[in-house]
Amino acid sequence: MQDREKFASTIACGLVVVLLIIGTRHHLPYGFYTLLRIIVCGTATYFTWRDWNVRIRTWPLAFAVVAILFNPVLPIRLSRSDWFLIDLAVAALFALGAVLGWRRSHPSLATSRTREEE
Repeated sequence: MQDREKFASTIACGLVVVLLIIGTRHHLPYGFYTLLRIIVCGTATYFTWRDWNVRIRTWPLAFAVVAILFNPVLPIRLSRSDWFLIDLAVAALFALGAVLGWRRSHPSLATSRTREEE
């Protein structure tokens, strides 16, 4: 994967996390939640496809579940309290994905700390 694509993936993860947290904290118009579903579903679908193609098997399954949950075509209707928990869990998943993706795109920084500790 190219550096530009890795950077874009990290930015997408960050955007999704911010939108999910905003969605859990405020009562916003229905259009925001529709846009949120489109962005989260699209991003999760892309990560599923990308990671599956590089033979990573755990992450694509997690992101596939997220894509199904946030699917805007056949929306899953849940209570606001249920969505609150799901949004936080998905935000954590994307945040972890961003951190791990950043570490994969900057291996020299991740290994330099290990060398310094030895």
